[in-house]
Amino acid sequence: MKEISIVSYSKPVHYQFLIDSTIDLQEIERSLSSTRRPGIDMAKDYLGEVLDNVEKNQGAIFVAEYQNKPIGFIACFIVQDDDVIMTKEANLYGYISDAYVSKEFRGEGIFARLEEKASVHLKNLGMKSVCINVVAANERAYKAYLKAGYKPEEIKLRKTL
Repeated sequence: MKEISIVSYSKPVHYQFLIDSTIDLQEIERSLSSTRRPGIDMAKDYLGEVLDNVEKNQGAIFVAEYQNKPIGFIACFIVQDDDVIMTKEANLYGYISDAYVSKEFRGEGIFARLEEKASVHLKNLGMKSVCINVVAANERAYKAYLKAGYKPEEIKLRKTL
């Protein structure tokens, strides 16, 4: 088994990896959904939003490393919604905004380790639940999320006119 470590994000060390991973993740989703912009066009702006949400909402980014080289990451933070149909408890939750594992390390349990670290972080902040989104056609990610204990709550459907 490969010696994988999970560390906290450090901008000078991990920033370019997060940019490259965001581009790759976007291209994966883009191949599954025509609603996605090219990764190169959105990665820096999107990552800026993620980093801002992490900073403002008690979040964290954890990076999986193999031989001191980043191979995956997960970003999480707290969300406070005001959805009138939801309970007070359901409106306050941990959110995993992004999860990525490099292609050559997929299927080795890296996501599970990253997700566990994010869940512990959010639980320590008092969160009772964690949410994550997935492109419906991304079966591999969907299966990984189910395996990690996530259950479908709502499904968004889209019709092209």
